[in-house]
Amino acid sequence: MATAATAAMAAKLTLDIGSSVIVRAVGATYHVAGAINEFIDRHIAEMRTSDIPTVERSGRVLEAAKTGFGIGYAAPVVVIAAGQILLGNPLSAVVTVGSALTLSNPVAMTCAAVGAVYYGYGALSENEREALLLRLGHGLEIGIELVRSIIDFAVSSIKRILSSEQIAEFKAFVRSAAESFGRHLSEVTGLLSDKLSDGFVVLKETSEWAASAAVGIASGGVSQVRTASGYVASAAQSGASATYDGVAAAIGKLSSKVRGTEGAEAGGTLAGECSEGGTRSSAKGTTEIGYVNRNRQEVLRATGQPGNDHNQTIYVLRCGECGHEYGANGSDIFQRRCPEHDGGAAGLAFEA
Repeated sequence: MATAATAAMAAKLTLDIGSSVIVRAVGATYHVAGAINEFIDRHIAEMRTSDIPTVERSGRVLEAAKTGFGIGYAAPVVVIAAGQILLGNPLSAVVTVGSALTLSNPVAMTCAAVGAVYYGYGALSENEREALLLRLGHGLEIGIELVRSIIDFAVSSIKRILSSEQIAEFKAFVRSAAESFGRHLSEVTGLLSDKLSDGFVVLKETSEWAASAAVGIASGGVSQVRTASGYVASAAQSGASATYDGVAAAIGKLSSKVRGTEGAEAGGTLAGECSEGGTRSSAKGTTEIGYVNRNRQEVLRATGQPGNDHNQTIYVLRCGECGHEYGANGSDIFQRRCPEHDGGAAGLAFEA
């Protein structure tokens, strides 16, 4: 009887979420032409046969979620969708970012999503976590507590199935995928160590590009070489200064919260306090007037006008960097970036 009831519930849930907003968006992200459940089955099977331990065990995590909850592909879709949102994927039906990486290596994108759930979910403040769960629940048209249980199960399964070395390997996947959505690794993980890593990556790329430019014009004469060398030094110094400033800001935020203690990884982070961006109003709900997210986007007012996500209304946000005002779904506020200067998705139109 219990088995029959579980099967009936799984069939109903599979039917319910098949046409949901987020399922369609995940399908668009992976360029799925047929049924999403068939794709998920093939995708997990491909990961399970991989020779790369991190990939194979990520497949085991998704498979465990699928079988453990008895609701078919809905459970792994929750994990993948949560990870995609944390990576910066807007999960719209028409994908314009991250597409190249997904097409070239969909398995890497899924590993990045699993890694983002492991590192990024715990880096959110309580209010941001609730906003994420709300978006997933509404977008998938399932209960928020079920979504919470699936994500918690995925995090605990990762700890159980993967070694600490394999978990650390997730960061390479997360960095690559996050960059395809215009984000940094530290914005996903909220870790000071990753903030440092991001800064030195930028410094290295800046210095290498400047050195290349210097070599390229070296044949033009001694004076040009001297000019180029000066530019190399200036560019490297500017990169180092930017890195130092970013690290100093991160350390300042960290020390103001805890004295001499660095946030632990994997669910023990300081609610993203070391993430790049401004100070967030963690005491406020993400839709409350005055809430400021990690990217310094402040909630000005609620319009009551319908948004473009499931059961969402539009809120007016203002960028703390440039002052640009724009509309956004309530469920997107916690992760919004300025569309004017920071590469965020276009704002929603609203009536003043």
